[in-house]
Amino acid sequence: MKLRTMFVLCFLLANCSPGYTFTAVNHPRAEVATVVVPVYVDGSFSGADKANIVSAITILNDSLNGYQHLDVVSTSFDMKTDDIVAGLDGIIIMQVWSGGDHPCSFIPVSDIPGATVLAWSDKLAGHMIWVLRDRIRDDQIKSIVLHELIHCDLGVGHIYEHVSIMNPKVNDGIECVDEDAMQSAAAKNGWDINHLNYCIIQSN
Repeated sequence: MKLRTMFVLCFLLANCSPGYTFTAVNHPRAEVATVVVPVYVDGSFSGADKANIVSAITILNDSLNGYQHLDVVSTSFDMKTDDIVAGLDGIIIMQVWSGGDHPCSFIPVSDIPGATVLAWSDKLAGHMIWVLRDRIRDDQIKSIVLHELIHCDLGVGHIYEHVSIMNPKVNDGIECVDEDAMQSAAAKNGWDINHLNYCIIQSN
């Protein structure tokens, strides 16, 4: 299985937290049959982390506006065989650690010089997300999981050119699906951008 680096830490942290203005753009809901995607969340996440993960899922559901709905089936996933089989029809979000008693043995290496991997998924439009919890601040969980969900569920790659939730460097405070990310999702999934919701990000 080829692992892809999906979210990395900025080498120069001072450049990671500029101020932004977010403008919400909402459109009429598409008259389509909603595709339901089951989501299984690792039971070892803390209650606060689970709340942030559910919040990230809610943000994505609001943006998808009826095309898809990510349904949190369980927040106590524990790698039992039946649950794994069920999870492969949807998305599994796992907590792993880079150190301690049980360090993850398959952490990918970033292809960006000076960067440290914070989370990754098995592939674009895949089924598995791993979050390196000991490398992430509490207030970063929501945006990092949202970034990974857009990779894993919608098949959207990185956006390097400008500020985006899909930029592979942490931009603290971005907790919405921006126009460029949603344009890419619409193109990949055959959706009408005029029935999707997103935010426009401007630097202050």
